[in-house]
Amino acid sequence: MMFFMTAFFQFEQPPLRLKKFDPSEALLSFIFSANLAAQDVSGDTATSTSAGAVIESLKENPQSATVILAAVSDSPTLAGCAISPLKYPIISAYQGSTAPSLFDANLLGFIEASVPLQAHTNGIDCDVILGAEIAPIPGQIGDETETEHWLTLLNQTKELVKRVNRKVVRLWHSVPLNADEMNPRFTQAVTKAGFSLVHDETHGYIPVATKRGTAVPLLPEGYSFYCFSDLKPAPEMVPGILALFDAANTDIPVGAIEVSPQPWTNERLEQAQATLRRKANEKITMVLLKDRLPIGFSDVTRLADSDPTVADQGHTLIDANYRGNGLGKLLKEAILITAANQWPELERVFTSTADSNAAMCRINNNLGFTPLNRTQVYQTEIIR
Repeated sequence: MMFFMTAFFQFEQPPLRLKKFDPSEALLSFIFSANLAAQDVSGDTATSTSAGAVIESLKENPQSATVILAAVSDSPTLAGCAISPLKYPIISAYQGSTAPSLFDANLLGFIEASVPLQAHTNGIDCDVILGAEIAPIPGQIGDETETEHWLTLLNQTKELVKRVNRKVVRLWHSVPLNADEMNPRFTQAVTKAGFSLVHDETHGYIPVATKRGTAVPLLPEGYSFYCFSDLKPAPEMVPGILALFDAANTDIPVGAIEVSPQPWTNERLEQAQATLRRKANEKITMVLLKDRLPIGFSDVTRLADSDPTVADQGHTLIDANYRGNGLGKLLKEAILITAANQWPELERVFTSTADSNAAMCRINNNLGFTPLNRTQVYQTEIIR
């Protein structure tokens, strides 16, 4: 077995006012490595992220805090380097920052973690990414050194969760559709690190360009659609919509993932509105009404600084009392048609569905779903 001296550095939290910037060399390495990993498993360049999206994620946010750690397989000297509240030395995320840059470092890989602040606060959600220079070529099996690289990153997620005073690490890792193409070195490392597979999702897209110019589907008598943008529903609709958001926290299958849902409140909704506005993202929400009462919703988000031909599907939920009547398909079709009509460049909507969610899998397939890759969720709990 080989051992490596590894140092971890945390990217700084950029100021909220930062708009125009050039990313630091280390952040560019993270973005390139993350995009390479995403494209290797999906075969689709539209799954890539952007410097703008990453910088926005690092900014202060009342909903969640993003922590990105760079793992360096040596110990570069960073004179005057400040230490973050999580006890990591801070490095610059953009050029012109007062934080030191990480130049000419032997980058082993990265940890990207979301620390939820309003729900599921029992743990962190994260992924581990090998640096592009040492990442394996798809289809090739690396040696034992690769296993040790994965282990170094995975073990640090367990240290990170302790530093944020949580107990559960939820690792969301994208893998190829074909199980035969799984990276055996990663599988070996994640098991050795004490993680268990607790959830499986299939990720792909639904084409929407052909839906442009069409009308939303007709509904049975007594039902109607209500649409709003950027999380700003009419005041009289708010209580019913918040109740549906709460139901989504408990009704949508998540396997054996350990979660800790928290109720949606007016304050939480307002904070989500402010975050959406600051990031310049756009969201459309379609609500299904029965006699003017909300009984279902589906939403789609388009991210600023991303490919304008794609958007991301969020939750789709029908109240349990109204399921089994084909309303879910009508609702999802309505939100996709509305998104296609509102965003003229939109061609595809990405969506992920739990393999155990048979009803939603059928709906997606009926709407032309094309699978790209799988997301596996591994989990471990830290015993203090």
